[in-house]
Amino acid sequence: MEQAGGGVTELLLKNNFETMGIELSEKMVAYCQKNNLPVRHGDIKSLANMKEVFGAVVLCTVFEHLTNIEDFLQDMSKLIKKNGFFISLHPTSIFPTLMVRLFRLLGRNSNLPALHRTFFPPWHTNFTSLKGMEILMNRHGFELVSIMPALQSRANDFSRYLQIVLERINKVGWFLIGSRWPLVIAHVFVFRKIGV
Repeated sequence: MEQAGGGVTELLLKNNFETMGIELSEKMVAYCQKNNLPVRHGDIKSLANMKEVFGAVVLCTVFEHLTNIEDFLQDMSKLIKKNGFFISLHPTSIFPTLMVRLFRLLGRNSNLPALHRTFFPPWHTNFTSLKGMEILMNRHGFELVSIMPALQSRANDFSRYLQIVLERINKVGWFLIGSRWPLVIAHVFVFRKIGV
């Protein structure tokens, strides 16, 4: 499942994985196809005729945009072979929860700032907790393999240096207290399909 531009599909192809991307935006599909990437227009429902054909489904900054998570996971589960993987990189609830608490402590009742699109209403429709993600996936026949902090993105302005500092702080924080470290904005989840 792509999120604008075909980057995940391109990376998988470069590493010799057989891959197919799907993308909602016709404009992005045209861009990907122009760059010889096997990305087609559609959503997970457009793959309904396929059953247990993929060894893995990979989402990169897609999960936080889903409006009907249960239906998506049910459809996605049908696509993955037994012992196959579901991998998702997406923002989680830890950092937004910290920000809300700080805003309340400071007496601010306004919306959270966009903050490099971390909080991006109305497009980011959900922020799952780490435990919530595990519970959701267990309900759909998957077991947790690992949770890792996502790499910190890089802006093209002064904030890039703040991002570099935050990435280093996060490495130390993750080492010291693991997944409870609150400054990690996004996580990479790896789940294995164990049930039908």
